[in-house]
Amino acid sequence: MLRVATYNVLNLFDGQSDADAKVLGAKIEFLAARISESEADVVGLQEIGSERLLEALVLSLQKHAPYNHRIVGTPDVRGIRNALISRAPFKSSRVLTSPQLDFPRFIESDPPPFGARLPLRRGVVHAEIDAGELGSVDVLVVHFKSGRGVPLRTAAGEPIAPLVSRDYGDAMVRALVFRSAEALFVRGAVDDLLADPKKKIAVIGDFNDVIDSVPVRIIRGGGPMLLQSCTELVPKEQRYTVLHGGDRKMIDHLLVSSSLHDRLKMTRILNERLHDHDSGLIDAPRADSDHALVVATFE
Repeated sequence: MLRVATYNVLNLFDGQSDADAKVLGAKIEFLAARISESEADVVGLQEIGSERLLEALVLSLQKHAPYNHRIVGTPDVRGIRNALISRAPFKSSRVLTSPQLDFPRFIESDPPPFGARLPLRRGVVHAEIDAGELGSVDVLVVHFKSGRGVPLRTAAGEPIAPLVSRDYGDAMVRALVFRSAEALFVRGAVDDLLADPKKKIAVIGDFNDVIDSVPVRIIRGGGPMLLQSCTELVPKEQRYTVLHGGDRKMIDHLLVSSSLHDRLKMTRILNERLHDHDSGLIDAPRADSDHALVVATFE
């Protein structure tokens, strides 16, 4: 048996004050309780701010179960990263990065449409897990660009405030371009792994988009190389991982190859105590998370 989970922990950053330190202590206890409740063997984490705080979380988990194997990705400009902690040993691990993401062209001879303006913002963590009788399982942890619009900038890099609705539409398209480019990069890594069609693969994390969106459809692919969603086992009314302004959405996903989906037995979304968050308080210290943990069991 192998339980694989994904969890956006929301701004696990080093505190700047005594008040922040108290919030961090409560937050680590909260996160440890959720992970322990999931009984996950492998947990992909998003919004890890420092390795010190990751170690504090792992230490808090010791009273429940030891997560002796871990890998941390490269940060974005805010300092947040992906990480993977595991009870099961790694056969190998790496962090996928790229200074420039490719984007589709219409004509083969066209220049790259965005030049070098689309870097991979957060390194994708990849570990091959030794899952015992289940065999090897490749787990990739992602955290894509949020749905917040990306403003137009001056040549000096200063943001230009939107003036009309078209400007807001442009900003949303830029955000979608970022997520789509990130998805294409990850799908390329998946295709490379599926050169061996028997590979068991899980792409997990905060996709910042719903299951039928373009970025998630890119990751899923098609045909024999299709990645399937594990959350389809969850009743539709319970299928959400964020609750903002009364709006329930499923933006955290566990997408797996057919060879692993065949072994899927159960999926849980720990959203029973998820409460509505004010999405405007993006960087405010909080003792909980605005995402629910998702865990799938394979046998």
